[in-house]
Amino acid sequence: MNFSQSQHILQTSTALPRFIEVQAQVFITSQRSDWEYLLPNGFMEKVSIITTTGIVSLLKGFKLRAYAVSTYPLYGISVDWVAFDDPRLKVVTFESTDFQALTSGSGSRSVQFIIEHLLQDATKSIIALIGIRHTYYNFIVELKIEQLNSKTVIVSANTYTLAQLNYIKFNILLGTDQSLWTSPELSFTLDMNENHPFISRSYYNAEVTQTILFLQEQFNDIASATPLIAKRGYDVDQRWNPCQFLNVSLTNQVIKVVLGLLSILKGYHIYKSTDKIGK
Repeated sequence: MNFSQSQHILQTSTALPRFIEVQAQVFITSQRSDWEYLLPNGFMEKVSIITTTGIVSLLKGFKLRAYAVSTYPLYGISVDWVAFDDPRLKVVTFESTDFQALTSGSGSRSVQFIIEHLLQDATKSIIALIGIRHTYYNFIVELKIEQLNSKTVIVSANTYTLAQLNYIKFNILLGTDQSLWTSPELSFTLDMNENHPFISRSYYNAEVTQTILFLQEQFNDIASATPLIAKRGYDVDQRWNPCQFLNVSLTNQVIKVVLGLLSILKGYHIYKSTDKIGK
C-alpha cells in the first residue's frame, strides 16, 4: 500500500481486501517513509477492522490509515501488510508518549516497555516501527525486543547523541516454533567517514540502494513461507528529507532485501529484523 503526494498528507486511508470470511489479524511494516526535514516530524500508521451493520454483521476486510504527526509535511508512506487467521500467531500493537528519558537529554538513552500478551506458547517475535515523532536533532531511533516469555514481551526504545522524540508506536508479531522463524536482530551500519553512497554521493544521484541477501538455509529450508523484513529503527541526518525505503522478495531460495535512500539523505544505520511465516 502506497500513499504519496507532493503536498502534506494530513490523513489518508485505504480498505483492503474487499471481503474476508474471518476477522484476521494484520501485521504491518513501514517500507517507505518521506517527510520534511524540519522538526517536529514523523508519521503514524493504523489498522482497523471494517464491518457492515444490519441484521447480520459482515466482515469486509480492514482499513489501513496513515497520519501526519506535525504541521510540517509528510509526503509519502508505503506499508506492507500480512493478514492471517492462525491461533499460533498473535499481533500486539503498542504506542506511548510516556518516556521522559527520550524527550530530553543527550547521549545513549533507553526506556523499556513491559507489554502483556495472550500467546502462551510464544517463542519467536519480530518488531516493526509504525509511528514516530522526532522533536530535536537527527532522526535516530532503535527498537529491540529484550525478553519474551509466556505472558509478557519487554521492548526497549533507544536513541543516541542529541536526538529526542516524544511519540513512538510499534507492532509485534509473536509466534511459536511451528509458525514463525526468525533471524537475530540485524543492523546495517556505516561509519560517517566511509565512502559509501549512503554517506557520500553527488547531489544529482537522487536514488541509491544496497542489496543484502539471506540464504534460505537460515530458516531451516522452509519451502512454503512468507518472507518479512521489518524496519525497527534508523539513524539518518536531519539536514535532508528522511526519505528511505525497504523492499523484500523471495527468489531462488534467497531472501533479497533492498535498502534505499532518496534525495540527498545521509544514512548511517538501519536497524531491521528478518523472519518468515510458515504453515
